[in-house]
Amino acid sequence: MNFNVSASLNVTKLFFKPGICLPHCTVSTFNDVPIPLDKGLQKNGRKSDIRAVVLDKDDCFAYPDAKEVYEPYKRHFEDLKQAYPGRRLLVVSNTSGATSWDKDLKQAAQVETSTGVHVLSHSVKKPGCGAEIMAYFKQHPETGVTDPSHIAVVGDRLTTDMMLANMMGGWGFWIKDGVVPMQQKSIPAVPSTNKAVTVAMVKRQRGKHWTNEEERYFWRTVIPLSPKVSDTKTWSECGEMMAQAFGDKYRQYTSATIFEHYFQNVRSGRTSPKAGPYLEEHKRYLQGKEESGTGQWGTQTCLGKRRDMSNGESTNTTNIALQDGERKRIRNRSISRKPLPSGRSDE
Repeated sequence: MNFNVSASLNVTKLFFKPGICLPHCTVSTFNDVPIPLDKGLQKNGRKSDIRAVVLDKDDCFAYPDAKEVYEPYKRHFEDLKQAYPGRRLLVVSNTSGATSWDKDLKQAAQVETSTGVHVLSHSVKKPGCGAEIMAYFKQHPETGVTDPSHIAVVGDRLTTDMMLANMMGGWGFWIKDGVVPMQQKSIPAVPSTNKAVTVAMVKRQRGKHWTNEEERYFWRTVIPLSPKVSDTKTWSECGEMMAQAFGDKYRQYTSATIFEHYFQNVRSGRTSPKAGPYLEEHKRYLQGKEESGTGQWGTQTCLGKRRDMSNGESTNTTNIALQDGERKRIRNRSISRKPLPSGRSDE
């Protein structure tokens, strides 16, 4: 298996700075990447001076495990090569060129031959290979790259590509759909030269989309406790809740998987097939909380008793959501202050 120690270690940074996995520009597919890339930032009022582009390979411009550009993207790929010629365009992949996986760099050589673009040989996987990327551009001053802000990272993964861009001080361009449909993004990639291993791992994930029971438990039980609502559980603990509820019946529930599933449904504008009614409940909660200016509305709506839309069952998550000190916090918010004695002011 292609384990990513770098991602596992760096994902803990999301607990303290969740914004480091957010993109500066979001596009649907590789064909929608602006050329030059500065255009995608200027429309948002950002000033940039992008001199080089780091490209993810798998599910960005190529199908996972493929060494050539995905056919519908070939023309745009050539346009990008013309805009960023020579070593100003660099492929950085956690498969091809990653020495822990591509030990003899044969895959990297095949990608270079097929695409005409250099592939970085790196010992640390994304998102932790920023230093190796900067060292590469330092060795090639003709690129004009003297600062991380001169680099744009284009990829389909929030917790590898976009974290890399933010951690190194570059610009992140997120491809939200990619070659593989968006709904599969929460499934870890398991590239393997051994077909039996790949088939076994895909079977273990049990399908492309989250099921109705996963979505129901995720939005009604887990998210009310998440950092996005009551903040009584970390994303890692939210993943543990999903794992306790479903085991490995459908997929592995890492903190990255949980956060990415939430972000893609709430922020990307693309809803998972079974998430619709539960996502609408959550959005109504967010809207009500914003309008009220307090957490009271959200507490009553998000943690209260609701009617299950799928089978008519009644789900009460109040007791679950009030664990780990939440009961105390809600009680404290409801206690009104005693009036001050006459003649005193509240300073």
